[in-house]
Amino acid sequence: MPWSLFSKKGDEDEFETLFRDACARLGIRLQEMSADKATILKDNSPSSLYLANIKPRVLSAPVQDRPAILEDFLRASLTASSDEGHTLAEVRDRLMPRIGLPFARHALLKEEVPPSRPFIQGRAEEQKKTRNAAQGTVVIPEVPPLETNVVVDEPRTVWYVRHKHLTEWNVGFDALLSIAIENLRRRSSPNPLIRIDQMPGTFACETGDSYDAARLLILKDLVGPWPQEGVIAVVPNRDLLLCVRLDSLDSIRAMKPMFAFAQRQSTAMGYPITGHALWFDGTIWEYIPTRLEDKGVGVFAPDRFVLALDRLGKSGS
Repeated sequence: MPWSLFSKKGDEDEFETLFRDACARLGIRLQEMSADKATILKDNSPSSLYLANIKPRVLSAPVQDRPAILEDFLRASLTASSDEGHTLAEVRDRLMPRIGLPFARHALLKEEVPPSRPFIQGRAEEQKKTRNAAQGTVVIPEVPPLETNVVVDEPRTVWYVRHKHLTEWNVGFDALLSIAIENLRRRSSPNPLIRIDQMPGTFACETGDSYDAARLLILKDLVGPWPQEGVIAVVPNRDLLLCVRLDSLDSIRAMKPMFAFAQRQSTAMGYPITGHALWFDGTIWEYIPTRLEDKGVGVFAPDRFVLALDRLGKSGS
């Protein structure tokens, strides 16, 4: 089953009605609209607005707030700088990385899909035999692929670097991504993680700059000293990074509340990424699939992670 943020036709219909009404109130001419993109007239020229991020933000907000959120989005789009006519020297210091769900899942033209690099592979739902034969099999949830893009940071919005920019600037995507990661590193506080009193053992990075999830790319800079078995992190949406250090048996007690929180937040807020946990041992990223269940949260730990926990227990930390 393809990964999709929306499965209810009613959500699509409601968003389209809200969007058309907001355009009408602001006097914006809407030329056409699909599930993933709208084309408006900006300075008498067609301008494409991509809806993958604003749509969940609107639909997860209280009903009374939805019109204002859309109006703010449209005003920002009208005043935002175009992605045309910029030199690399001009935007170099404003290049920033983004981690998120793949653009390829949308019905976009090939030239509209931003270049990217895989961050972590997704996996389809699967059945797996338990270690205890009497328990039969378990169904491990589907997890989505995540990718890294590059954006140009503007005062109220961003625009994505696309293939046309790579051609115009005569540069490869990997080179731009390296610049973007260094910009993110430079903009990040050396101590951005704060303890969450309600979830002992859990740390949060919530700066409000819209790049907190992207800080997975520089996690080793943020967590020090690096824990024995790495870090468990969650990025339920663009604006939140939570993590637990795997350096003591207390880590195990801290994980489940964070897992449950991430699953709920991934469907309750805008700009969703994934409710599943991610484990970074310092070298390799690996999913730890989770699922909300009647008795709490189900955790489907991969074998490599189970071995890491065993080592943690034997170390007596």
